[in-house]
Amino acid sequence: MNIQVSPGIFSSGGELLSNAAFPEGNALFPLLILLGLSLIAVGAARAKNAASTSLNHFVILAICIITFTGFGILVFEGLFSVPDWKAAFATGKSLESDPGWTLAVFQAGLVAVALSVACRSMIDRIRLRGLIVFSILFSGIVFPVLAQWAWGGYFSKAASPGWLEVSRIGFYDFAGAGVIHIVGGAFALAGAMVVGVRRGRLLGDGRLRHLTGHQPVLISPGVSLALIGWCGLHLAFAGLAAVSGGKVIMMTLISAAASGLSAMTLYRMFYGATGFYTTLYAVIGGLVSASGCAPTLVPATAFMVGLGAGILVVLGTSLLEKLRIDDAGGAVPAHLICGFWGLAAVSLFGPDEMKGFEGFKTQLLGGIALGLSAFVIALVLFKLIDNSIGLKVSDEEQQLGSDFNELSLNAYPDFENPEDAR
Repeated sequence: MNIQVSPGIFSSGGELLSNAAFPEGNALFPLLILLGLSLIAVGAARAKNAASTSLNHFVILAICIITFTGFGILVFEGLFSVPDWKAAFATGKSLESDPGWTLAVFQAGLVAVALSVACRSMIDRIRLRGLIVFSILFSGIVFPVLAQWAWGGYFSKAASPGWLEVSRIGFYDFAGAGVIHIVGGAFALAGAMVVGVRRGRLLGDGRLRHLTGHQPVLISPGVSLALIGWCGLHLAFAGLAAVSGGKVIMMTLISAAASGLSAMTLYRMFYGATGFYTTLYAVIGGLVSASGCAPTLVPATAFMVGLGAGILVVLGTSLLEKLRIDDAGGAVPAHLICGFWGLAAVSLFGPDEMKGFEGFKTQLLGGIALGLSAFVIALVLFKLIDNSIGLKVSDEEQQLGSDFNELSLNAYPDFENPEDAR
């Protein structure tokens, strides 16, 4: 049964979705991805920053839920009047027609995922107060504006489409390769540049030495949780696009598997060992790449998308190290670079009308518009926050650890960290 919804958020007075197309359980899949990403971040952090890194992800989720529901959702819909705010936040009347509430939770979760990506490169070096201010601005203003460009009419047939959408210039982003991951990855790149290299990583000759996280074993279950959440997320978007959910899940899994295996093989060819972090980050990269055009893939093309993603993660990680950019959580290769690859793959394996050079130009334009805008905004925001209330911690604070500085505790009181002596 199709639902007629009253004017307001996620409806704009027109026919939206059917209950079968978007059940309430879909709203939880972005939260499952966020849980996986939080485990990845905690595993990649040093022991003296483990508790603060864990808390940061709760802060991210809490702020996204309140800020996006409070006014970010209005920015996404292009509604700025006081009556619109009352209908959305003060009374909730504009969300009462199901699936309005479900979509609101779903989108708030997507914002939290993008914000988690944006912060993962700054592990061990970000202040809590800086994170709070950034999270409010990101979830309330920045992300809704950029998302509206490509997804303004995605969740409602009656809403005004953004300037990048298929109905305008032909830009296609099935499940957020550009909107979520290029935007989040661009913020991650800018953040890593602003907070600088972690203490103890820069060698005397200018090279970056490898710093392992305190609990690498958390990264594997984190990737597994993210993988499950990603399949559910793509299933939710398949309902929106009225395409086969089973096929979308299988193509997603093939891309993730091919990406992890190709990265593992290439890393061993280059360095003579199996890259634990690179392999698992490449699985995330394969998921990101599949987000561009999963419904139009077949097993062979899904394998090619994953193969390319794994190669890009290995090469992207090496490039960042050469540029002395310290991405502590592998966010830039897995999300920014693979996000571009996911959009480019649309011109190779996407809908027939989008294949070829014209389709590639459109996808490239959309990716650059989202990525460059996000990067410039991120640099300005991070610099302003750092120069006012502080974003990055000092070398002395890095030595003590954020758990002690921010929380006055030690997550592992009986564990002696050799890094503390440096």
